[in-house]
Amino acid sequence: MTTAPPDYDPDQCHTKEFVYSTPLSTLLGLHRGNRYIHSLKSLPLPLEWLVFLLGYAFNPVVIPFWLGWIAWIGAKPDETRLRTMLMMQSDANETTRPTDDDLQRLVFPPIFYLSTVLITVAGTELLKALFQASRPETVLSKDFLRSTLRPYGKRVASLKSKHSFPSGDSAQAANMVLFLSRYVWDQYSITTNATLPIFTALLQVLVLAFYPGVAFARVYYHCHWIEDTIGGGLLALGLHHFIVPQMSVTIWQLLEMHAPSVVATAVAIIWGRQRSVVEEL
Repeated sequence: MTTAPPDYDPDQCHTKEFVYSTPLSTLLGLHRGNRYIHSLKSLPLPLEWLVFLLGYAFNPVVIPFWLGWIAWIGAKPDETRLRTMLMMQSDANETTRPTDDDLQRLVFPPIFYLSTVLITVAGTELLKALFQASRPETVLSKDFLRSTLRPYGKRVASLKSKHSFPSGDSAQAANMVLFLSRYVWDQYSITTNATLPIFTALLQVLVLAFYPGVAFARVYYHCHWIEDTIGGGLLALGLHHFIVPQMSVTIWQLLEMHAPSVVATAVAIIWGRQRSVVEEL
């Protein structure tokens, strides 16, 4: 933990840009916050790994993991339901055949979540093109960047877009928190016995801490300014207030129209289970 070198931003380019020169940045002391986080020399190894995972959490290559996780916690079928969902053979009797509602409940969370990811990406890229804000790596002096090299920094910074505001990763983290709190915890049961509510409560706490953790990591790795992470959170909040609720209705209606034919196929793809595996349950 050291103070920043004097050549942090020699030309004061950051504070001259419109999006970073607002009274809010001055009032909240965000310029000092940026300087402090960017200047951190190193972290203890376990904490460094945690920050790396948070900084890399919404790299495009990780999105399939989140889709699978959302599918699991959104539906969380027990063994009987899983067997029912996947045994689509023609000789199944009517009592074991999955209902349209069962199929919709299983595939709705990942499809809906993917839709929120895409709309968040679209909003982020639109604002990036509008503001064209500079990333720290293009503003901070080379000497400063060399003195604060980050382990795994190149990996965290991979596949990022050119402009800085707002932070796409922070927007996606806020999107996930809002999605889980509004559309998963309340509408889908993820418990099967009396011991799991404690686990669920702990998971909710971890999810709520996810957005600030991702925001810190993106600033720590010189990918963003604090203002970018705030902007990403506000973008996700706006989308979930004005657009996402209607998206949920539209997607559910589309699933109603196409269940069980297309939806049944999606079930098999999501769970990737073979009949032989099902029979072992």
